[in-house]
Amino acid sequence: MQVEEKSTPRGLHLVIGFMMLTTLQLFFIFSMFTPTTFTSSACFGSTMNTKGISMYPTLQNGDIITGAPPVGLKAGDIITYQRKGDDRFITHRLHTISTIDGKTYYVPLGDNNKGISDPAITLEEIVNKVICRNGVRLDGA
Repeated sequence: MQVEEKSTPRGLHLVIGFMMLTTLQLFFIFSMFTPTTFTSSACFGSTMNTKGISMYPTLQNGDIITGAPPVGLKAGDIITYQRKGDDRFITHRLHTISTIDGKTYYVPLGDNNKGISDPAITLEEIVNKVICRNGVRLDGA
């Protein structure tokens, strides 16, 4: 008895391979741009190392902090600022925000500075809002 082998047409193999490749490509494209990729737990932005103890225990000497643009600032946020004419970057918590004659002023205060606040600064002096410490979100997200 002779058994006849059935073969799949070569064109069908190409179509199936193409469909599998296309599906894989679409999966990778969609996974790159879905909101779950850019969740609030991500720490993207500019980074710098801290130096000093003025923000202890929140920030410690040598921590790596990540900053984002200073948008939507509120009292309690941690910011990095640079005063005009000063080459140092300072990272402190926003203590108060006041508006005088239409101009907004921000008063920073180090967590470890025992109530001695820095002089008020303007938005132009704020470099960023600190969002992460050592790769971990500060807001707990």
